[in-house]
Amino acid sequence: NNVVIESTKEQSYAKGYSLKVSNRTADWHGTKFMLDPSVFTIGNTYTFSAYAYSATPTDFKFTFSNGLSSFKQIDQEHCDGVNWVHLNGTFTVPSEVNPYGMYVYIENTGTTQGEGDNKTTDYNAFYIDEFTVLEGNHTGVEVTNAGVISLDGRDWICNLSNTDTKVTTSNNNKKQLIR
Repeated sequence: NNVVIESTKEQSYAKGYSLKVSNRTADWHGTKFMLDPSVFTIGNTYTFSAYAYSATPTDFKFTFSNGLSSFKQIDQEHCDGVNWVHLNGTFTVPSEVNPYGMYVYIENTGTTQGEGDNKTTDYNAFYIDEFTVLEGNHTGVEVTNAGVISLDGRDWICNLSNTDTKVTTSNNNKKQLIR
C-alpha cells in the first residue's frame, strides 16, 4: 500500500491548506485519527466534524472504531465533485473498547467505470480540512478558520495511514481539537 498523505495548498476549505489522501487502491484507504484514552473516556459523548472534498462525485464516510473490530458510522455525505461537504456527528464512547486502539477515520468510495471484464475502479484523491472534536453533543455546529489545536492541554497524536504526527497543545482551558 503506497497511500500518500500530505499537507497541500491544492484545495482547502479554510486557511489555504488541507490534508490530501492520494495514491489509493481501495475505498478504506483514508485518514485514521487515533483517540487518546486519557481524553476520550468511556461513557462520554463527543462531536466530530470535518470538511471533505473530491474532484469526482463520491460518498464520504466518517466512522468510529472501538479498536476491537466494531465500527459505528458517525456520518455519511455525498460530495458532488464541486463543493466541500460537512461530515458531522456525535457518539458516546462505548464500554467495550481497546483504549489504545480506538480511532476515527474518513474514507470515500471509488468511481467505477465500464462493465464486466472491462470494469475498473478509480480511487480518486480526496481532501480533509477543519477536523474538529468537541466534548458533548454539538451536532450541526460549524467551526471554521479556527487554526488552533487544543485538547485539554494534552498532546494529540494523529495516525494517518502509518504516519504518526505529534502535535503539542498549548491551551489548558479548552476541550477541543481543531485540525
